[in-house]
Amino acid sequence: MSSKNNFMRDTKRDILRMVREQRAQKQDALDLFVDSLIGLNSLKSRIAEAERGVDEKRRAARDAGNTAAELKEVERLVQDNWDQMTAPAATDGPADASDPESAVPDASGSDPYPDGGHTEYGEGV
Repeated sequence: MSSKNNFMRDTKRDILRMVREQRAQKQDALDLFVDSLIGLNSLKSRIAEAERGVDEKRRAARDAGNTAAELKEVERLVQDNWDQMTAPAATDGPADASDPESAVPDASGSDPYPDGGHTEYGEGV
């Protein structure tokens, strides 16, 4: 009779352990999903803030006497230059982690410049 009780106890323990492991895996996946959503929302907020800053500076440049055509040309030059810099090239290696200009925030929302040594768009430099 003792052997049967031990078998039942061991079986129950094994099943409960498997259930706990499955729940832990589900929770880990959910935690990662939450982290990613928070990171995404953080980046969206930073983008919106940067866009507001660009709009303010565009208005200031316009108020300083720059024409709409000049502003559009500058936007085109910046975009073309950016596209060339970020286009993958066969000779390019991975980004240098020591170069603060190559740092890109990841989806987790962590700050690629934790020491505060970099400000976006050169403001405050």
